[in-house]
Amino acid sequence: MCIIKELMSKLNIKIIPNGNLPYESTELCKQMMRKLYGDIPYLVELPKINKTDTTLNRTISGFSGLKMEKNNLVLNEQSELFKRDMNLLGDIYNEPTKDKLEKFGITAPYFETFKKMLKEYPSKYAVLKLFGIFSLIRNISNIETRDMLLGKIYRKFCIQAVTAKALWFIETVREISPETKPVIVFDEPLLNTFSNIKRINEVISDETLTSLFAKVFQKVQSHGGLVCVQSFSKCNWLTVLNAKPDVISFAAYTNPNNLNIIPDEINQFMSQGGVINWGIIPVDNEKIIKNTTLDYISNRLSKTMEELATNGGARDLIYSHSSVSVQGDVANIPLFFAERAHMMAKQLSAKMPTKPTLPPPED
Repeated sequence: MCIIKELMSKLNIKIIPNGNLPYESTELCKQMMRKLYGDIPYLVELPKINKTDTTLNRTISGFSGLKMEKNNLVLNEQSELFKRDMNLLGDIYNEPTKDKLEKFGITAPYFETFKKMLKEYPSKYAVLKLFGIFSLIRNISNIETRDMLLGKIYRKFCIQAVTAKALWFIETVREISPETKPVIVFDEPLLNTFSNIKRINEVISDETLTSLFAKVFQKVQSHGGLVCVQSFSKCNWLTVLNAKPDVISFAAYTNPNNLNIIPDEINQFMSQGGVINWGIIPVDNEKIIKNTTLDYISNRLSKTMEELATNGGARDLIYSHSSVSVQGDVANIPLFFAERAHMMAKQLSAKMPTKPTLPPPED
C-alpha cells in the first residue's frame, strides 16, 4: 500500500483530555485544566460536586420519555412524552438550530468555567464526552424487553438523541469561539459485547452496527465536529472504522495488541487523516499510578507503536497520526494521584516523537 508521508492528520494535537475528575471545587479544577489543557478546553465531569454529573446522565438528560427504574433506563414508546421527544428530535435532526437544541443542552458544574476558558484562551479544539450510540442502546430496556437493536423506532430515537447532544455542543462552541473545532468523544464501554449479541441474534450483523455509527458520525461531521470513538475494552474496531470516525481511542496499556490484527484497515484510516489515541496512562487504582514512571510509560508506548508497525502498520503514519490520554476515569482516585496521571499524559505528549525513533526491523 502506497502511503504519502506528508498526509496531515485531522486532529493536530498530541493529547486528548479524557475522564472525569475528583475535584470538589470548579476553581481548583480550572487551575489544573489551565495548566494541562488550557488550549484544549474540556467539559469535564465532576461527580464529586454533583453525583449525577456522569457521561450517561449527560447524554440522556432532557429526554422526557426515558425513565430510570430500579437502576435501569426504560423507554416506553406508547407514552405521550416519548412521542413528543420523537417529534422534537426528528425536527432537530433534519434542521438543527441553536434554539431547538437548547432543550437538550447539558447542565454541568463545570459548564460556566468551560465557557470562560473558551473565551479567554485561543483554542483549536474543545472536547465533550458522550455515551456512544451502541452503549446507550445497550443501557436502555423497554416495556416488552425486546432487544433494542431490533426495534427501528428505538434505534431512531437513540441516533437522534445522541446526535442532538453533540450538535448542541458544536453550536455552543461555535457561538463562543467560531475558530474552535469541537471534538465529540463517543465512549463505547460496551462495544466488546457486540460479538455475543450477533451470536444470539443472527439478523444483527456488523453492518447493523456500522450503520448506527455512520448516521451519528456523518451528521456530527457535516456540522463541523470531529468524531472520536473511545473503547477501553478489547473489541472489534472494524465496525467503527467502516463508519469513518476521525479518531479512535483504545486501551493501549491493557490491550496493546487490539489494533494489530487489522493493519490494512488501520493504514487506510490513517492515510485518510485518521488519528489513533493511545490510552496508555493506567488509572485503575492509585497504586498503579504511583508505581508508573514517565520513562516506563514512554518506553511502553514506543514498544506498542512498534508492534503495530511490525504487524503491518505504516510506521511513519503511526507516529505522525497519534495522540495519548489517560486510560479511563479518575473520579474515585485520590486527587493527588488523579492529577499525577493527567500530568504524566501531558508530559508524555510533549516528548512524543512525530517520526520513528527506531530503525525498522530487517526482513
